[in-house]
Amino acid sequence: SQKTPNPPYCYYGVAPDAMIIGAKYSDQTEADVISGLQWMFHVADSMNVPCVVSLSIGLAEGPHDGTSLTDQVIDSLSVARPGHIVVGAVGNDALNKCHISFQLNGDTMGTWVEAQVDSLKNPPRAQAVSGIDVWADSGKTISASLYILDKRTLAYKMNSIRRTTQITRSYAPDLVLWNDTIEKKVDSLVIYVQVEHASLLNRKPHMEVALVSPNPNLILGAALSFLNNQTGTLHAWNIEKQAFSSYSIDGFYEGDSVSTLNEIGGTAKKIICVGSYCSKWSVTTWNGILVDRGIGIDTIGGKRCGFSGIGPSIDGRIKPDLCAPGDMVVGAMSRLAVEKGQTVIWPDTLSTNGRYTRGTGTSVSSPIVAGIIALLLQANPALTSDQAKHLLQSSTIKDQFTGTLITPDNLWGAGKVNAYGALAQLEGINPVKNRAPLARSPSITFRVMAHGNDRLLSVNLGALRPNAVELSLYTLAGRKIFSAAVVRNTVSVPTTLSKGIYLVTLLVEGKSVFKRTIAVW
Repeated sequence: SQKTPNPPYCYYGVAPDAMIIGAKYSDQTEADVISGLQWMFHVADSMNVPCVVSLSIGLAEGPHDGTSLTDQVIDSLSVARPGHIVVGAVGNDALNKCHISFQLNGDTMGTWVEAQVDSLKNPPRAQAVSGIDVWADSGKTISASLYILDKRTLAYKMNSIRRTTQITRSYAPDLVLWNDTIEKKVDSLVIYVQVEHASLLNRKPHMEVALVSPNPNLILGAALSFLNNQTGTLHAWNIEKQAFSSYSIDGFYEGDSVSTLNEIGGTAKKIICVGSYCSKWSVTTWNGILVDRGIGIDTIGGKRCGFSGIGPSIDGRIKPDLCAPGDMVVGAMSRLAVEKGQTVIWPDTLSTNGRYTRGTGTSVSSPIVAGIIALLLQANPALTSDQAKHLLQSSTIKDQFTGTLITPDNLWGAGKVNAYGALAQLEGINPVKNRAPLARSPSITFRVMAHGNDRLLSVNLGALRPNAVELSLYTLAGRKIFSAAVVRNTVSVPTTLSKGIYLVTLLVEGKSVFKRTIAVW
């Protein structure tokens, strides 16, 4: 939604140190995504705060080389000013075989495009959509002979008109009548074709074909070549994220798992692209029911999720950039969500508030990394996207599942995200090992209490009787906002101080002896 919400992120006129904005959009159009991104960063800029946006969308259509309109906007927003960072999910399509590539040498190669059945687009009658999005080397002209296959009988026929990218155009829908000998009826199918001779995005030839059928057994086939026996590389993706199949028919080939990263999440040059690993394979719900995904090769704790998308991008960049937990992850559940047995924590079954649910997929992994970046932005609001990516990648965890990962690869990226490691690196904190136990600190307690129109912070120094004690309050980002001497074990707290969590420190006779977080209300 692009309506400005009632902001919960501004109290007593004091802006936060960092913010995460989440949005749900209603239509899968580039314009909506772009408008939403621009609006989010505009809101952040108007409040003079950094912003990290997590995109858990993922579309199959697009060049997958960082040149799509959405990718260009993401890149431009990311470099517009420090503190603009976009994180995206790599996608869940590695097992779907929804990508295929051909190295053509004057020959023709084909594939069958599995369909997605969608009863919502055309109620009450279900329809099956099989679609292919094809991109090739610049300077080439794609030629496609289109087929229809009956998966039950493996009978197929070629549509009589061949389509090419000689001229940029949208072809008129082509009605095809199919005589179904099994169900004794005639099916009406429609083929839609759009072509670009040289896309304005990257000068590459582009063709998108979709078959809409009332019969899910009837799917699209495409035999692809270049005009004039040209040689070069061609990449295609199944629009519906289903498989490309061969059905053992000569000249037709299976899809693969390579370059199964999604557009709008995986391909922009400045986006931080996140894959998934399995942090746990089971959870216990609020009513004691154990839910598990079964013991399998991709459900072993710590192992990469088999569904997590695989790079590279078509222009050769390693993707994902790193991986984060993405299987059976427990997180907050919308109060508007309908209970379908997925609730893990439900403290009050008479209320929809306070519930936690389980989530699986790179759409879970991406916001985890976005949250970690929000912590980094609290420490340094001027971080750029490249700096955040470097912190995350240089601090990743490597283990028996990732291997040594001297350099990032297209399965794990740089490894498993390490929130503490990234923040420690940013702050210049070195872990201290085998440190001698600290002497027991003095008994110091705090209590905020009302006293007339004032708020007093009570400081109990226990057995200490110092000559001078100074108390300071800091935001969690480290900004000092208040300091005063402790007089008779109390400090008057300004009534203008915003409610929230603060770090309190004590200087006793000029030496720092105590730090603790406290709540001020």
